Amino acid sequence: MPYYNTTKLTGDQLVTEVANAKNQQAAVLMVFQHVTMWSPSLVHQELERLGKNWPLTSIRRAISDLTKEGHLVKVDGVYAEGLYGKPECMWRLSDNYFLAAGE
Repeated sequence: MPYYNTTKLTGDQLVTEVANAKNQQAAVLMVFQHVTMWSPSLVHQELERLGKNWPLTSIRRAISDLTKEGHLVKVDGVYAEGLYGKPECMWRLSDNYFLAAGE
């Protein structure tokens, strides 16, 4: 599930947040289709450049969910400097993603 309802939203608010989370996931996946590998901060910066002002935590959640779903994989031993100057892991599209897409 792309939205974790920790604040117990209901009705229209819940529907809106689920839709927002799905949009974030789709946007993150779209970014990975154009690069070899990126960190959450790099994805965040690219999406901001494209006019999406989403929190970094939402980008991390989308990357985690896409990893659990088998679309992305973490790249072992490769790091990039994050927004706060600390190393961040890198992710790439999974081989399964390409197989499912018919490439």
